[in-house]
Amino acid sequence: MNSSLQHSADDLVDALTELWNAEVQRRREITERTGLSANDEQALEHIVDASRAGEGVSPKSLAAGIGITSASITVLIDRLERRGLVTRAVSPSDRRALSLHPTQEGASLVESARGPGTDFVGVLKRMGEAERESGIRFLHALSSAIGHRAP
Repeated sequence: MNSSLQHSADDLVDALTELWNAEVQRRREITERTGLSANDEQALEHIVDASRAGEGVSPKSLAAGIGITSASITVLIDRLERRGLVTRAVSPSDRRALSLHPTQEGASLVESARGPGTDFVGVLKRMGEAERESGIRFLHALSSAIGHRAP
């Protein structure tokens, strides 16, 4: 590997490490502020985001979305429901299924947890289309290399 390519690779690894550390710190701060575990916070964000799109989330979909088992998701949903952050309702499309929705308190908690430092959309808007496409290809390639790319 030539020295220019090695330097670029080193800079990239440094930038990824910085991003990873910033996300770990952000999640730690959210846990301290909200009392939610990382999984609980991630699940609540998933439910709130679906709600913004006018949808509920099934427990099965939530488990797949955050990468935990169906047994674990039941316990997690119970915790969020006891705290008054989510509600369970019968799915309008399948009366045998459940649909999860955030309460106002749950949605407010996610908004306050996200805070002004998480303006990912703003960052993307400031990038050119070619930059965004290149970034997407790069992140997919990294995910594939790690072996965790969604099919």
